[in-house]
Amino acid sequence: MTQHHETSRPEARRYARLWWLAAAACTVLAVVLVFLVGRTMTDSPSDVASPRSETPSATSSAPIAPALPVQPEQPAFVDHTGAQENLPIPVTAASDRGVTAISVDGVTAPIDALGLTDEGALVPPEDIQRVGWYAESTIPGADQPGTSVITGHVNDAAQGTGFANRFTHMDIGTKFSITVNGQPRIFKVTKASSHVPKGGALPAEVNDATGPNRIVLITCGGKFVGGPLGYEDNIFVVAEPA
Repeated sequence: MTQHHETSRPEARRYARLWWLAAAACTVLAVVLVFLVGRTMTDSPSDVASPRSETPSATSSAPIAPALPVQPEQPAFVDHTGAQENLPIPVTAASDRGVTAISVDGVTAPIDALGLTDEGALVPPEDIQRVGWYAESTIPGADQPGTSVITGHVNDAAQGTGFANRFTHMDIGTKFSITVNGQPRIFKVTKASSHVPKGGALPAEVNDATGPNRIVLITCGGKFVGGPLGYEDNIFVVAEPA
């Protein structure tokens, strides 16, 4: 049996900024993460580029939707007049680091550990009864700071209602569990499900790599508009270890 260790991965410790794409892949709830990776003490001065010689990162050229004006977060909802046609974009597998399942409302879904695509996107599993965990984010419930990001499809025109639809009606105090190294870890919602326009300002917790260990659950919602956008908004839930 493979032994999983909850290391902080100092060689890849990151401060992540997630941007929601409003381009062709938007219906798959793609996200782009731009990393500002902290250098280790072993770096020599010659390894550090000066501002003048700095070259753009691979992700800096990714198609990013223009940011919308900041708007107050609103209670989450999903317009059921339509369902997304999620594109079959291959996911990028990563080490699960012991994070294997999530249980909400007594129903359990497998968690797929995900890396980024070549375009810098985090794509949920095509099977909408599964969810994806960004494997470079913090391990849920570990003794280390930062946010753990979990995402899934709210629905699909061919597959019906997705597991992540449960994220859209989670109130403050709602409890759920995530299985890590074979043991369930209990979390409690501290910020109820809310929706913000795609391309708008994200909740601060999404990009937090230094605050308390917590979970951000993400899916699509709001008004159904069809086309590549699917739903107008993204839905966010914030939870902390119970």
